[in-house]
Amino acid sequence: MWQPVVVDANGDTLTRNQAARRERVIKAAMELAAEGGYDAVQMRDVASRAHVALGTIYRYFASKDHLLAATLVEFAQQIQERLVRQPPRGATSADRTVDIIRRAMKAIERQPRLG
Repeated sequence: MWQPVVVDANGDTLTRNQAARRERVIKAAMELAAEGGYDAVQMRDVASRAHVALGTIYRYFASKDHLLAATLVEFAQQIQERLVRQPPRGATSADRTVDIIRRAMKAIERQPRLG
């Protein structure tokens, strides 16, 4: 299966451990955003929740906005993975498109502060 190349804020390719650390940071930011929206995502809180140093976050993300953009990409990938596991239903391509949109909207409704 295709795996994207993961890079840091400078465009350098990450090792497997660095990529895992970056994913923890994204997950922590996603959790904080889901709890309280944009303002709840404080970089120190993200670092604490991800069990990394504050400087580590800035190695992977140039700013809070870059980090939050990565969380939205991750959120979209999670929706896509669900669609792969359970393909859209419908007799026509229009029906399948409606099913995809409906399922994506349900995911967004479950996490309104991420949307």
